[in-house]
Amino acid sequence: MKKVNIILATIVLSTTTAFAQDFVNIFSSTGYGFGMGGYYLGSSNTFFEDRETPLETNDHFLNLGQGLKFEIGAGYMLMPFLEGRVSFDLSLGVPSPTIESERTNEIFEDTTTDYRFSSWGLRAALAPHFEILELLDMYLGVGLALNFASASFERTIIETDEEPMIGEVKYNFSPSLGFMGFLGFEIPVMEYFLYFFSEIRFEQINHKLESTEVVSGEPFEHPITYTEDDVERNPPPNVPATNWGIRVGLKYWIF
Repeated sequence: MKKVNIILATIVLSTTTAFAQDFVNIFSSTGYGFGMGGYYLGSSNTFFEDRETPLETNDHFLNLGQGLKFEIGAGYMLMPFLEGRVSFDLSLGVPSPTIESERTNEIFEDTTTDYRFSSWGLRAALAPHFEILELLDMYLGVGLALNFASASFERTIIETDEEPMIGEVKYNFSPSLGFMGFLGFEIPVMEYFLYFFSEIRFEQINHKLESTEVVSGEPFEHPITYTEDDVERNPPPNVPATNWGIRVGLKYWIF
């Protein structure tokens, strides 16, 4: 019985020590998100020299979750093997779509439309930690994502013997609450203090397009307001931000 008590005391002491050493952390990461699904924007086309026969056509789509990812956050060990995480996440749409099209009736017209978009928001997740063969520290997490997004495009129209017309339009999206999941591993860089981590992440997010706002170029662009359950207006389309990606970063244990 005495030996059993000593063993149990050792286990409790080891667990308590590990919990005390790994209690609160801050982390940052970067990576890239690959969009899943897209909102159709338009098609690029080029012509043969006769400017009448199409040579090639390419469709372009918008996914608000695609692009470079940056994250900063903090973790708190709720239990010895369960971490709670809160973070701020930023996504920059790189590369962004560019639509180029040519049209010839009586007048040749060359149109270029450059899109810019980004998204950002808060993430909250629970991540159980575990070991594989006592060699690799891993974690598996699920959580919620409160996300915001913005997008705009600049369109340039060049007609024969005319000055270029330039217009800019802004998209207004509603905030979205989505889900996220991730799988990662950690490797110590400085024992008990600094860790390198890498993870695969999946985010399921969609944004409703509420309206378009004309910044300039009123003659060839018009504002649109979308309304649900209104026969006189179109319903707001869903623009996907669902993506999967790879992240790498550093985690520093404060205490």
